Amino acid sequence: MPWNVPFWRRLPRWLAGCLWLASLCGGGAPVAAQANARPAFAATPAPLTFTAGTAQTSAALPPATGGDGRLDYALDATTPLPRGLTFDTTARTVTADATTVAQAAATYRLVATDADGDAARLEFTIAIGNDYDDDDDGLIAIATLAQLDAVRHDLDGDGAATTGAYAAAFPLPAAGMGCPASGCRGYELTADLDFDQNDDDRITAADAAYWNDGAGWLPIGHGANIGFRAEFQGNGHAISHLFIHRSASESVGLFFRVGGRGARVEGLALRDVQVWGRRIVGGLAGRNIGTIVASSVSGRVTGSEDRVGGLTGDNYGRSLTSSASATVVGETDVGGLVGFNGSRSDIVASAASGAVTANGNGGGLVGNMGGTVTASSATGPVTASGDAAGGLAGHIYGVLTFSSATGAVVASGNSVGGLAGINGGMLVGSFATGTVLGRSDHYVGGLVGANGGALVGSYATVPVA
Repeated sequence: MPWNVPFWRRLPRWLAGCLWLASLCGGGAPVAAQANARPAFAATPAPLTFTAGTAQTSAALPPATGGDGRLDYALDATTPLPRGLTFDTTARTVTADATTVAQAAATYRLVATDADGDAARLEFTIAIGNDYDDDDDGLIAIATLAQLDAVRHDLDGDGAATTGAYAAAFPLPAAGMGCPASGCRGYELTADLDFDQNDDDRITAADAAYWNDGAGWLPIGHGANIGFRAEFQGNGHAISHLFIHRSASESVGLFFRVGGRGARVEGLALRDVQVWGRRIVGGLAGRNIGTIVASSVSGRVTGSEDRVGGLTGDNYGRSLTSSASATVVGETDVGGLVGFNGSRSDIVASAASGAVTANGNGGGLVGNMGGTVTASSATGPVTASGDAAGGLAGHIYGVLTFSSATGAVVASGNSVGGLAGINGGMLVGSFATGTVLGRSDHYVGGLVGANGGALVGSYATVPVA
């Protein structure tokens, strides 16, 4: 073929045809196939939390992006939701109804599927917690002895304890124990409790949970050597058969100490207690530095030394308004309600009816009384082998107003009176009507045995022997 013939005429026909077609298709560049777009989740969702037995809806789970066409959402069928939970495929939310029960956090999968069947999966967790404050009053509910015992791990009442014993007593809690946004501030009884587990009306080794080799209950706060600093509402419920036998211990009672600003016990009844300690011994608390209101103790309280009371061994709180019908036995500063009342402490509208036995400073209501006692009464008998025994107080150095004693007083020591053994303070509008029996060579009086204070409008109508 001549040399001046175009080069493409010199090519084989099949190759020239290919070149001609390629020129029509854009110069022979290959055509790329369109990529298959797959959906994907970018965000990791926060755990979804629900409260057992409460209707509520979660925040929306995050959407997927990408994919071909519309994305459809569903939950992975291999991990179905617990009872009471449903998934909204449009809103991507989980809704709980009132039938939900508590469960630990578990993992579930959200699946996003595009138009051509490509799928993305997102893992998220759901936890359903128990609401231990279902009335939203900021008080954690106590319905078992184990929960009462767990209070020792949370003396400030915020529900933030992390010990294993606390977690076992309050399993699977909702966020913040279910308390309102302001937080938890204490505890409340929602049922009567009884340490007598086999109903034989006594505490023995058969009541194993809190027998502790015969030592019985460990006062709340004892190991930490600090007081219960929160609120405890009894709601009129009773704790029965509290047993403590710690004869070498100081500050003994259900609570080691009710103490600190804001500490308050209200509406709690302790029935048939058996409490032994060395000193500062009471049925409810060894020592009170807080407020005790509308609470009561029955049974027997014994201390081998001083400051023994039916309700509390000593009282340094600003307000105490309660009662006791317990038998109380101690050495000195022994009272049917309070063993020793501090000089800045108030007892108001309170009563004691149990028998009191002491060596010295024994009183039907208070053994050794500073501060003020107002509108209160003692009706139980007082027996003393030493000095300063009175139907209401053994020794008064505070102010007693509008109060009374009607129990008999029998003492072999000096300073024995129907209302007070020794008065070094002030008695106003108060009286005594119980029999007084003492030695003829000692100070014995129907109202006061020995008086070094003021008597204003007070009287006695009692036989004195």
